[in-house]
Order: sequence, then structure tokens, then C-alpha cells
Amino acid sequence: MSDAQLLTFGERKLQGDWFHLTTVDSHLNSLVGYHTHDFAELFWMDAGTCAHRINGQQEQLEQGDLVLLRPSDAHQMWEDQRSFRFTNISLAPKLYQSFQERYPDMWQQLYQREQPFKMQLSAAALDTLRTDARRLASLPHTRLLIDHFVCGLWLRCLQQPSASARDDIPDWLQQALIRIEEPDVFKHGVPGFIRVSGRSAEHVSRACKKYLHETPSQIVNRARMQFAAYQLRMTSRSVQAIAQDCGFDDPGRFYRLFKKEYGSTPRRYRCE
Repeated sequence: MSDAQLLTFGERKLQGDWFHLTTVDSHLNSLVGYHTHDFAELFWMDAGTCAHRINGQQEQLEQGDLVLLRPSDAHQMWEDQRSFRFTNISLAPKLYQSFQERYPDMWQQLYQREQPFKMQLSAAALDTLRTDARRLASLPHTRLLIDHFVCGLWLRCLQQPSASARDDIPDWLQQALIRIEEPDVFKHGVPGFIRVSGRSAEHVSRACKKYLHETPSQIVNRARMQFAAYQLRMTSRSVQAIAQDCGFDDPGRFYRLFKKEYGSTPRRYRCE
């Protein structure tokens, strides 16, 4: 990338030796021109939309888009139609190298790609990421803290194969797969999934079988069970209340699906 400016981690390590965290508002901050790095970075769009030139190609980014950049990637962001805001984390070269050595399988899936990994976060996932970033900013910038943050983010990326893992999946289906993680959608079951897809039930069923080798019911129930597992471990709400939040009026069916997914009853899972 002969026309790209090289940015080095040493120029921006005012926050410590491991990472640099910042939020950029295009209306208030100067934006860097087309550039590459000697460090890896990741960023997500907090608000607005922008034009994004990445490795010579142009795309549009919108709120909720998460991008994982490698040191060799060259990119630039600028206002498309209105101002935008994004949060960026620069990872020190030694830290990025350490992740590559310690977690080669995850690293290969996320970084050994023709273009950088990108995914659209659900509203709930974006809120969670913002909360994690605020915690990251408020505590000492230690190696342990950034390790925890990055590993959690990588796992979140790998657990959502619908976003960017398959280029042939239609956009409408990818968006529906993101929306199905929202409680207000999955509690309505398959009809909720159909509604957010904007397609007929028959069309959605055919597409799920063709691209995902699953039925809409399987997709919806997995989202429900993942939510239930989180609620069981992270809250003290009753199993019955969690089942109702997932859209189950029949506790028995909830118990059967949960045990099939996790190999344990909800009550036992909570205590494991």
C-alpha cells in the first residue's frame, strides 16, 4: 500500500504498553487519512454511518458494525452523509503476536481471511460491548484486562457465524439471524423470526435449509436456550420466569429443549 501512511503503536501508547482505547467523533475529531499500522486494531460503529476504504475497496459502515483489523490492513474512514462515532482499540504488536501464538485456531478463523473480519452486532450485543469498553477504560490498563476483553470479543465473533462467516448467505437472512438474538423477537418463536426476515414462511424455511442446514425452529430454539443459559448463570430469576421470557408457556417443553441443548436440567445447570 504505497499510498498509505504508516502509524506505529509507539506514537499512541500514552495509555500504557498493551493497548490504546479511544472514541472518535467525526464532528469533533480529526480523522486520519489512508493508513496502515505496525499494530492490530479493532473498532465498532457507535452511531451514524461512514464510508470506509479498506485495502483499496470501498464499503459503507453503519451503527453496530464491528471490524477486526490486522497490522497490514490499510484503511480510511470519512463522513458519508452525516457525522458518525466509533470506538477503537489498538493492540500492541507484542500483544497481537502473543494472541496469535496462544490461540492459533481462533486467530486463524478471524484473521486469515482475504478481507478483515466484519460483523453486524445486535442492539443487545452492542450495548454489552459498550459496557465492557467502559470497564476497560475505567480500570488500570493491564495485560490481564485486555486479554479478558479480546478473548471475550473473539468468542462472541466466532459464536455468530451468521455475520461474515458465509459470504453466500443473503443479507436479509444474515440480518434475521442477528435479530433473532433479541428477546423481543425470539419469545414469539418462529413467527417472530419470519417477521424480522421480511420474507414468507416458505421462503425462510427453504433458505435456512439451503444455507444453514437447519430449520427455523432449530435456529429460534438455540437463541432461546442461549439466553436461558445466560439468565440461569447470571441472575437469580426463577426457571419459570426465564422460560416465560423465552416464550414458553409449557415449562416441560422448555426443560426438554434445554436438556437437549446443554445436557443438563436448568436447575442443575445453574449450580454447575
